[in-house]
Amino acid sequence: MSLVWLRVAAVLYALASVVALPAVLYAYPRWRKFCVPLAGLAFLFHLVSATEMLGAAHRYFPVGYGEVESLLGLLIAGIFLLIPNQISTINNKKAPPLPPTLPFRRGFDAQTNRHRPLR
Repeated sequence: MSLVWLRVAAVLYALASVVALPAVLYAYPRWRKFCVPLAGLAFLFHLVSATEMLGAAHRYFPVGYGEVESLLGLLIAGIFLLIPNQISTINNKKAPPLPPTLPFRRGFDAQTNRHRPLR
């Protein structure tokens, strides 16, 4: 059953990253409203999957490679979900918390949509 929740989380992570691209590249504020809740919901399903996986194995510490990999992914997703609460963008708008959008944040200005040279 934990694999079902992990697949749901993967689909929600994919949807959040697809929604984040127009929000970051073209500065659509309407798309920003969907990006963070989708990523948060995916994080919740990922947490449920990891809890069920460790509960089914009757242990609290990951031993297998798949368990460690899933918990590491959960940790990375949690860190990226904390980014909007800590870091503001140029216009004091919150940045989408997804790893695929981070390279685009530096190269594009959210207000003018013009390419800025990377330093």
